[in-house]
Amino acid sequence: MEIKAIHFDENKGKGYAMAIGVEHATNEIIVFIDADQVKIISTYIEKMISLLVQNECGMVLGYSTVKLGLLNINPLKILTGERVLYKQDIIPILDKMKEARFGVETLMYLYYKSKEKKIIYTRLKGLKHNDKFKKTSAGNAIVRYIKEALEIGLTTVRNHNLILKIIAVSIRNKTE
Repeated sequence: MEIKAIHFDENKGKGYAMAIGVEHATNEIIVFIDADQVKIISTYIEKMISLLVQNECGMVLGYSTVKLGLLNINPLKILTGERVLYKQDIIPILDKMKEARFGVETLMYLYYKSKEKKIIYTRLKGLKHNDKFKKTSAGNAIVRYIKEALEIGLTTVRNHNLILKIIAVSIRNKTE
């Protein structure tokens, strides 16, 4: 497998980097892995690709969990950076991805749901990443998390048409 490094003179955001990666990709299947993962096991990627191909779905989201009492949970798994999808499916929103910054996962989720593409979630047991509190001061981490939340909110507002389409599809499916 050949890996091509793409470098930018300035930080244009996560969504921009992901879109440029897709534009340069030569394979049919795209794998996204967040850069702050501590431990990526090759079987994670194999598992997600296998689920994509075998289940004829649009996208597979691989997520980690946090321990809450006796439960392992992740209420925000739609925001996971670990995802596998077909290049052809994501081409129509590359320009929007470039603007989405940290809202890129939200955009992708809304787009796939609005197109009625099946999304499969799979827990990647043992997947760990360094959160912002481990990478910087507490104050700086809080500011970064707030900025990311604002970018996610802005992406949601900018793509309200996708939300309206998801609602329309849901209503249509309930009346059929």
